[in-house]
Amino acid sequence: MKQENENGYEIEVEQIETKIECESCCISPGEHTGISGGVALTGFIDVEKIITVKNNGCKEKLFLEKKLPFQIVILNLGKQTDNEQVKPKYSS
Repeated sequence: MKQENENGYEIEVEQIETKIECESCCISPGEHTGISGGVALTGFIDVEKIITVKNNGCKEKLFLEKKLPFQIVILNLGKQTDNEQVKPKYSS
């Protein structure tokens, strides 16, 4: 991606690599919750880029590394029939 701004600077961004580091954790089915299992994913997306800035013949290259955290939870909901009602689980 290349862009020039109003001050005469030319900026170019080159993506080097994108990596995903992730850990998963299984979610067990819960009794009377309507949840039949699932998975939770937690990790980082590691983005590396080189930013080149040009102005009046001068050229500077900058390295940018950013770790972006993320978390995703996927729940498998159990099927419910007409005569069954899912009761919330209360702790005492």
